[in-house]
Amino acid sequence: MIIYGSKMYGVKNVVKGTGVCPHCGAYGRHKSYDGRKWGHVYWIPLIPSGGPVRVMKECASCGMGNHLPQAQVGKLYREIEKLMQPCVLAASEGAHRFNDDQGNETFTGPFLIDAIDLMYTAGYRSEIPELIGLLDNDVSRYEYGIASGAYQEIQGDAAGALAGYQAASNAAPEEAFPYMLLADFSGRAGRHEEQLDMLNKAIELEPDNPQLLLVKIDPLEQLGRYQDILVVMEQAEAMIPGLAQDKQYKKQRKKYEKKAAKAMR
Repeated sequence: MIIYGSKMYGVKNVVKGTGVCPHCGAYGRHKSYDGRKWGHVYWIPLIPSGGPVRVMKECASCGMGNHLPQAQVGKLYREIEKLMQPCVLAASEGAHRFNDDQGNETFTGPFLIDAIDLMYTAGYRSEIPELIGLLDNDVSRYEYGIASGAYQEIQGDAAGALAGYQAASNAAPEEAFPYMLLADFSGRAGRHEEQLDMLNKAIELEPDNPQLLLVKIDPLEQLGRYQDILVVMEQAEAMIPGLAQDKQYKKQRKKYEKKAAKAMR
């Protein structure tokens, strides 16, 4: 029997991290590395399949990852670096929003989370502490907490991540984003009442955000509070035109209606 197939060879610049898989949605370990896929016979690489790539966030659960051509990795970093300048400037002025080069308003917290994730998995891990250092001042405490938490989380330090996100919440209690991050941690730990509490605080700050309402469905389901789920869905329907007609949504609603009726018997 001839053994053949394809495999990544020349693997180097490996970094291991923790986070949500963009493919299967699992929260867990992933790795990123440089490599090139080759066709092999009896495990001997013979035919290259495509050029060198950076494999980003290869999931330990599903095995999927994002493949970025090596020629584009540097370009990606330069784009992040370009946006980082107005982000840091806004933070130094006590603002939690900035405009990108297209004039679009961007929130500093979510931007820093995404930027650190991309820098880490693209192989620019050593530049992250320098970035965080730029935010280590009294005016930028919110951004410093977010960036520190994100860096600790991707390295697998849950306690450090929680401390960073809590510090961000304390520094800017008017911002909903840290509460959303803290809610995620509570949910993964199975503390669903605490998760709901964090989400409710975020909703108080962003009452017109229907997505925050819909996020409440998962912890409410874990707690068996199906009647409360229906209330949340009604509120979301009033805010999102056409939501009640979406086929997948209608299917989910019927499921919760049945469970709510059964729970009341």
